[in-house]
Amino acid sequence: METDDMAERCRYRVSWSKEDNEYVATCVEFPSLSWLDQSRSGAPMELLFCLQMSFGI
Repeated sequence: METDDMAERCRYRVSWSKEDNEYVATCVEFPSLSWLDQSRSGAPMELLFCLQMSFGI
């Protein structure tokens, strides 16, 4: 399976963290990973980069 295909098949969620005062992006398929970012659009992009670097997806 190609990297882009796997990334497109993953389900991402972005929510506001009151505790961290930032947006948190999570991936349903990899629940132990998350990424905090000040912007709503930046959080999932950085999480995707993290997944690509960690798992080669």
